[in-house]
Order: sequence, then structure tokens, then C-alpha cells
Amino acid sequence: MIFYTNKHKNRLFFFLTFIGAFASCVAVYFYLIGNPDFWIIKNINKSAATGFFISRAVFSCFLTMCFFSGIEYLKMIDRYRKNDADVFFNKIYIRIFLLFITIGIITSFSKIGNFLFISLITLYILQTFYINDKKNKFFLFTLLLIILFDVLILGFYFGSEKLINRYSFLQNDIYEYLPYSTDNNFSRGTIVKFALSASKKFILFGYGGGGFENLFKINFNILSTNYASHAHSDIVEFIGEFGLIGFILIILSLLSLFSKKKFFSFKNFLLCYLLIFILIFDFSLHVPIIQLLFVLLISISYERSDNI
Repeated sequence: MIFYTNKHKNRLFFFLTFIGAFASCVAVYFYLIGNPDFWIIKNINKSAATGFFISRAVFSCFLTMCFFSGIEYLKMIDRYRKNDADVFFNKIYIRIFLLFITIGIITSFSKIGNFLFISLITLYILQTFYINDKKNKFFLFTLLLIILFDVLILGFYFGSEKLINRYSFLQNDIYEYLPYSTDNNFSRGTIVKFALSASKKFILFGYGGGGFENLFKINFNILSTNYASHAHSDIVEFIGEFGLIGFILIILSLLSLFSKKKFFSFKNFLLCYLLIFILIFDFSLHVPIIQLLFVLLISISYERSDNI
């Protein structure tokens, strides 16, 4: 295993947090100057921060996992390292990185990204109240500061309506998925319904990875550049791509995680929480870097060593 000791795990968390802060700074800078095209990067979304990503939803999910890495670093560093000058300054750097990541998630204006971000903080706060520890008080102050920073930016700079809209994706998407919905536009619900009907035609082995885009163009006879390359629901698209046989194999590989005793931890509970919401309401898990981060963050829990 590459990340065997807690020292290696801390380095990984620190690196991911730094990468998230760097990507956030680049995205916010381009957002402030109007998101111009840069070299081979074409910014199709001028009203939100996307940085190196095309989709703001994928960008916000990436930052959310980087934010998760920073929070885990703050939790682990107090548990496995004695307070010294290096630890003190590293914790300051991480807190600064988390603030930059927070700004990036906010300015992405992705509803699912902002929802996962604020719900992640809420779950951490609830755990901090449940575990009464003096060290957790400083951790709690950090989370409360981030929430205050989040509310101040959204409430005063972008308007109080943004505070409420971060949860509205649940209401809108669930309504679109209902069978009596009469929306004929290419909404998320409409695309998901088409993906479900298409998967029935390839029920056993699926239509192949990446085949949804072609099916969508053929079915709706679309010749323009406006089309859906993903089903906006990873679980539905995975079923269609790999069929029942392939999807069952994927589920079995995921279920094998639960056979590990050390898998059951609060960290992995949060990762599963993120995984479930993204699988149902987004397509980010079809992006390789999101897949890599999930596998990486879950796999480091398999081996545990008290060596620093």
C-alpha cells in the first residue's frame, strides 16, 4: 500500500487540500475577469467559477472532496503528532486552504456542490458535539468560522436567496423524476427517464461505456452542439452502460468494502454519503479524477499503522 503510515496519509490530505485551494484560486480569478478562454480551455459557463473543469458541478464535487481531505488532516494531525512549530504552521496553512476552497465552492454556484459542502460541515459539527474532547473545540471553532465565512459571502455579496437555493435542487429534481411530470424540455428528469428507457433495450450487457451521448443524439435526432453527454444520474447511466451483469459486479465490489472491519468509521460514512448523493443526482463519478479521489480516500482506511 502506498499510503501505509499516518505520516503518509497526512501528506496526502495536505497535498489534496493544497491542490483544491490552488484550483479554487485559479477558478475564482478567471471568474472575476469574466471567464475568458485560456489556451485550450474553453469556458462555456461565464456566470460561475469552473477553473480547469468544464462542468461547475464536477468542479464543486472535486473541491468538496479536497475540503474533506483538509478537515481530515486537522483531525488526524492532533491525534498522531505532538504540537511543534511545523504542526502549528501546517494547521494554519490548511485553514487558509479551506477558506480558499470555500470561496471556490460558493462561486461555482453548483447546487449539489454547495449542498454537499454545507451538509458535510453540519455532519462534522454534530460529531464534534457528540464526542466531548478539548481538542475538538478548536476543530469546532474552525468549522463555525467556515460557516460564518460562507454565510457572509453568500448573504451579503451574492444575496440571501443563494442561501436557500443550495437546497432547491432536491425539490426540482425529485419533481422531474415523478411519472406525472409533464415537462417536455431537456431537464435532468427528462434525461434520466430517457436513460432508464434506453437501458431496458440493453438490459444484460449494456450499451457500453460512454455510449449515452450517441444514444441521446440518435434518439432525439440532434445535429447541433447542444446535447446531453451524461444522464445526470450516475447510477442510472452505469446501469445502462454496463447492463445488469456489469452493474451487479460493481455492486459486489462495493459491498466487499463492508466486509472489512476497519471500514466502518465516520470518515468512510461521510464518503459513502457523498457517493450516494452524487450517484443519484449528478454525473461527476463518470469523470476519472472524481473516481480516483473516491478510491484513494476510501482505500487509505484499509491499513492502519501508528507509525508516524
